[in-house]
Amino acid sequence: MTAAALARRPATPYARRLGREQGLDLSSIVGSGPHGRIVAADVMAYVAPAAAAAVAAGAAGPAVSAFAVTVDLTNTQKLLADFGAAGLGVTLDALLVRSAALALEAASEARTEAGISIGWESGTAVESRETVIADAHLGLLSGVFARLGDHPSEDMTANAMLSMRRIAQTGVRPVAMPLLPGRARRLIVSAGANAAMADCLLCFDAITVAEDAAAELLARFRDGLETPLRLLA
Repeated sequence: MTAAALARRPATPYARRLGREQGLDLSSIVGSGPHGRIVAADVMAYVAPAAAAAVAAGAAGPAVSAFAVTVDLTNTQKLLADFGAAGLGVTLDALLVRSAALALEAASEARTEAGISIGWESGTAVESRETVIADAHLGLLSGVFARLGDHPSEDMTANAMLSMRRIAQTGVRPVAMPLLPGRARRLIVSAGANAAMADCLLCFDAITVAEDAAAELLARFRDGLETPLRLLA
């Protein structure tokens, strides 16, 4: 059928109005009226599957919520200085991971027989980030990041309960960050290596993570860094 013939395809005035409102080209619709005339029901039947697919796609995604907190790192920096004076290579990132791991371990909904695993993000874009697993149960802080240079298998990466990233810019307050695919929690810490304060944002999927549990996780993470001696247990 030529373009001119399609343009002349018969349709009721109401069907044409519905088509304009929906931004539809009526030439793509098969009419069910007399002599192939397009009626309103044909337009609605054409629109319904696309609308249903859009709703389904939206429902399938996470319902991202977030809590933020400012953490006083004064005691953490003092502990790091003591470690440095003793010749121990403990970093701020190691203490961040340790505090997050203990906070996760305390959350009953996050416990599994395999233990607690955390994905540490590197890189500058979501597509290029590599994720490594930090074992929450390592007793020595100097060993928390022992495997940060390794590249774990894809299944290990996918099993991480929490994604973490430190933005090395003190005073930059994160307000919105997307969740990474397959992760129900993401913790962003904005702090330089020698910062006295850190701004932290915990994003989570409110469908699978309870708000009270997320708030408790962030509070425990903050408390661990503000009283860092408890991280040595």
